[in-house]
Amino acid sequence: AHLCLSTPGYHNIYNALAMVSCARALGLEASAAEAAARSFSGAGRRFEVLGEVNGVTIVDDYAHHPTEVAATLATAKELGFKRVWAVDQPFTYSRTRALLHEFAEVLSAVHMYENKDKKIGGFSGGMKQRIGIAQTLLHLPRILVVDEPTAGLDPRERIRFRNLLVELSRNRIVIFSTHIIEDIASSCNQVGVINKGELKYHGTPADMANIAKDVTWSFEVPVREFAQLPPDLLIVHHIRQGDMIRVRCLSERKPAENAERILPALEDSYLWLLRSVKLENKEELITRSGLKNR
Repeated sequence: AHLCLSTPGYHNIYNALAMVSCARALGLEASAAEAAARSFSGAGRRFEVLGEVNGVTIVDDYAHHPTEVAATLATAKELGFKRVWAVDQPFTYSRTRALLHEFAEVLSAVHMYENKDKKIGGFSGGMKQRIGIAQTLLHLPRILVVDEPTAGLDPRERIRFRNLLVELSRNRIVIFSTHIIEDIASSCNQVGVINKGELKYHGTPADMANIAKDVTWSFEVPVREFAQLPPDLLIVHHIRQGDMIRVRCLSERKPAENAERILPALEDSYLWLLRSVKLENKEELITRSGLKNR
């Protein structure tokens, strides 16, 4: 069935989908569910438009819990209003007292309480990320999953946001889904590496770093000889210093006469682990030269 709703908000979409599921379970016609969804104009005091005064739309909503208030405000923002003002009329003193701390705690947890009266449109990327976390915390989750949480942030905001997630992990489980190794090394006490849906490693970052302890090398090579290095050498990074190039690489054998073993970083072990996985699966490897080797 194709549903057309006259009530705004994602929460009403979820309600409509639940209604259709119940209708199907009861053996009702899909057309009947579609007609019911289309004819439903909403309940009183559930985003009920009371009227307009001097260009200002007045909406009445019975939301009295932080989660419901968040859904109502999100709906108002989705409708494209330039500014959204929320005026709270406490239902009971006891309920207000019980939930007031929750509102304040959510804003304080993300270090945004001092910005509570400012417009979100003027916030930086990192501040908007923290507002998103605050909205999630309204649901009191025991597990918080963040996907590439620091992508696109400047160094200062990245550090601030990582520290925030560490603070939040005191009372809940925080799961990073990221390719930024620095975030894991500085913020996580457990790390898992997944390749094509299979868990290839699980342990502490310190233990994972030891995977590359015997294969991490550093050496210098003249610029003219850099191109002559073995094509299968896994170079982590290199930088030119005058007529020489400082190389950091991973190799089971000594890559150059002047090469010295160095302590591996988490990034070294991650790359070496993925290399081992590709060899195990007989997959193609991308080498320093950019050519694929089997």
